[in-house]
Amino acid sequence: MNPPPAPFAAAIIAAVQLSTRPRLIALDLDGTVVDSRNKIPPATVRELAACHADGIRLAFLTGRRPKTAGKHLDVINLPALVATNSGCLVWHYPAWRSISRQFFPAELVQPVAQLLAPHSANFYVDSLTDGFEFFYLERQPTPALETYLEHWGFEARRIQDPVEMAGFNITQIAMPGDDATVHALRDRITGSYDGQLLAMAVKWPLIPTLCLEIFHPRANKGAALARIASELNLTRSQIVAVGDDTNDAAMLEWAGFGIAMPQANELTRASADHVLEGTGPEDLPGLLEKLRQLPAEAD
Repeated sequence: MNPPPAPFAAAIIAAVQLSTRPRLIALDLDGTVVDSRNKIPPATVRELAACHADGIRLAFLTGRRPKTAGKHLDVINLPALVATNSGCLVWHYPAWRSISRQFFPAELVQPVAQLLAPHSANFYVDSLTDGFEFFYLERQPTPALETYLEHWGFEARRIQDPVEMAGFNITQIAMPGDDATVHALRDRITGSYDGQLLAMAVKWPLIPTLCLEIFHPRANKGAALARIASELNLTRSQIVAVGDDTNDAAMLEWAGFGIAMPQANELTRASADHVLEGTGPEDLPGLLEKLRQLPAEAD
């Protein structure tokens, strides 16, 4: 006799939109697939392979850039749709063939750079096209940003004046810092550019710290998931999404069924249809197993 389903599995199976196996599972990386040691648990790799073998398409939507995301995708080693830069860029993996790009409004790069003064900030580009990951606008550094540069500064072009970015397409602007500064600048950006920009306070787990991230208003994981669904000719009801942070909220809301990880913040939990029980990424394999055990959708 099969054991009774865990509470989270029972809730999922009872959901009308999940009476059958999802055709696509969309997953955040950090805090969902990748654990606090910056590793993917072997059980997760096995379950992702089992999902693929059972005909479930996989998508990974991450705040990481292609190079840093690719290190984990290479461990998984499965064909997938990938959104990097929190949804700005969408790709076919492993070819890294571009599907769509949503860049920061060019006319707002310099005004936002001035608004962030006197703080230093990172201005990310399409690294697979431009050959480097970001411009580092050097001003008053923060301890969090210095830590970030110690690990990833070799991918940066250090500049003193925002005008040096002219001619480059910026995907996003990021400024890690203390909570009070990040929240204050987020509110200031939102107040100054309501409807023109999307500003979020997102947890960067590898430092760890809070980070201000600023995008084109339509550059988010929800819009990226919609583009992925269109590419695969899938409907929302055929998609399950799983994530844990602020930048996952739009993805969870757009999917037919959104699942927040156990450690998810209040906004992400409110955006989900269900909150996973447990402690973190080590609970993902059980969820994936239950999802693929659902009856297949009839042709």
